[in-house]
Amino acid sequence: MYDTCLAFAEGIEEPVLVLTGGTGPGKSHLLEAIVRRTLEGKRSARFEMSSSLLDRLRRCYRYDSEADLADLIDWYQGLWLLALDDMGLERGTEWEREKLTRLVEERITYGKKLIISTNLNAKDMANRLGERLASRLHPRNPDLKDVRLVTSAAPDYRGKI
Repeated sequence: MYDTCLAFAEGIEEPVLVLTGGTGPGKSHLLEAIVRRTLEGKRSARFEMSSSLLDRLRRCYRYDSEADLADLIDWYQGLWLLALDDMGLERGTEWEREKLTRLVEERITYGKKLIISTNLNAKDMANRLGERLASRLHPRNPDLKDVRLVTSAAPDYRGKI
């Protein structure tokens, strides 16, 4: 997982990287390191929990919000790299499914860098966030070169509670 993340940070991997696995193998730590390296290289990047991104978008609907939803989505899409941590913690509402799917599909379509961490396997992601998004992020066709999936079997490095 480390070697793949290093190659991704250097720009020699697919534009989308998905890190899956249980709790605690260092997925979030690697996402943050990639964002820091990207920023050091003077490129725009954002690290955000997937649920926090959705909360930020949702606040645009408030009557007292000065933010425009389309402008905020455009801002996220304009980033050179977007790192979404813990995708799958969301409730999985239709609105959340639509926003996440649109964000991911647009980044894939335009070859924009995206890295995602999740504890969900393909089946669990399909159940929570929809078959369309799961199919995009858990590709089964080795000929497709837009998404790289890395699954970690490493134990929780924080130790047992």
